[in-house]
Amino acid sequence: MITSIEQFNKETGTCPHVNFLNSCVACQEKQRQWEDATAEVEAIRDGTVYPVDSRIKETQVAVQVMGFPVDALSEGHLDHGLPYPWLHIGVHIPTEKLQSLPVPCAREIALAIMSNFVDQNKQLREKLVTLVDEFNAQRDADPNVQTKIA
Repeated sequence: MITSIEQFNKETGTCPHVNFLNSCVACQEKQRQWEDATAEVEAIRDGTVYPVDSRIKETQVAVQVMGFPVDALSEGHLDHGLPYPWLHIGVHIPTEKLQSLPVPCAREIALAIMSNFVDQNKQLREKLVTLVDEFNAQRDADPNVQTKIA
């Protein structure tokens, strides 16, 4: 398991100067973000009982540090749900906000809010597709086992 941003940087090559300058401000900020995201993920409970599946925690931390909101995930289970790891990424429409709108203007405001969220999700998808395509291009793996975006 990757336990620090330095290890992540070394393994992925995202910080070209990590081997030369340990006090890099950008790396220190990434390390702080990694630690904050790790603490957030450790605190998450599914229905207030179960923690995030241990074999996908690291993935959720990395995805959050890259700026993608994750609202559901699983390491995959053979006895229930999907048998492979998955993450649901996206910005969601706050339904409680829509329900509290005044009735006369609710439709117009709701449409504007929904349009904004749709645009945000399109931008996230484009960014994610680019990253996943780059990731898959760097690996010599059977297309049936590559990272996919549904």
